[in-house]
Amino acid sequence: MCGQPPTARWPLARAAIVQLARVGNNLNQLVKLAHSGAPLSLELYAVVQQVLAEVRRVRRALQVEPRG
Repeated sequence: MCGQPPTARWPLARAAIVQLARVGNNLNQLVKLAHSGAPLSLELYAVVQQVLAEVRRVRRALQVEPRG
């Protein structure tokens, strides 16, 4: 409003946000588990590291996505 043009939509960003919300919910459950004192298995730890790497990849992709 206030005389400014509307912000262009970012289709990749919208799709990524939906998927990251799902991932975030699962990661939140893992953090709660870890904070309860339950040790994470090496396999689960490796998966969490892979998810973190993927989240970082998506963030980089979103930073260069052209508005359109």
